[in-house]
Amino acid sequence: QQQQLLQQNMVSTTWNGRWVRGNLTPLLQLLWMAFWQNGAIPSILSFATIPYSSTTYHIAQTLQLCASPIASGLAGIMISKTRGHERRRWLHAVTLLHTLMNAYIVVCGVMSPTPPMQDGGQLASRGGSALIILAVTIAIFTMSFGKVVAVHELVQPSSGTPCLDASSIMFWSGMTTQLGSLLGAVLFYLLVNVARVFHN
Repeated sequence: QQQQLLQQNMVSTTWNGRWVRGNLTPLLQLLWMAFWQNGAIPSILSFATIPYSSTTYHIAQTLQLCASPIASGLAGIMISKTRGHERRRWLHAVTLLHTLMNAYIVVCGVMSPTPPMQDGGQLASRGGSALIILAVTIAIFTMSFGKVVAVHELVQPSSGTPCLDASSIMFWSGMTTQLGSLLGAVLFYLLVNVARVFHN
């Protein structure tokens, strides 16, 4: 009986390994989006927005809360109307857009207390404020959209990739998300509080 249990565990481990290799791209995309949105951006959002005004910061925070459920709903609609290869293209596109928006937020944070267009007069400052609000909103929108699509890809993998039970899929997607959040939080904690890359 012990030998039978050992063989079952070995088969389960092999099956999990094949599933992870077959779904490495959506898992890495989950990690990447969690790295930015759960770990990195909360650490530097105030540096990127408050130089424009405290109102800019509060609007960005509020729109984040609005964008997330809307993005999740739209992702569900998109999933129901597209095929597997089309969903993967959507996932790649939103991951790229998510990365670009976060890169702009980081640039604004690094340039604080004078981010782009902040000291170019009232009109320029309003333009800079609108841009950072838009970047933050799009970043959270693409993250929520991408997470829904990525998890769907894990639940219904492409042909040739083994399927896992729901609890194993939840474990891998949750572990990947938490790992990305941890890496982002630790790295940007060091950049903010030790290396002093970002300034008030």
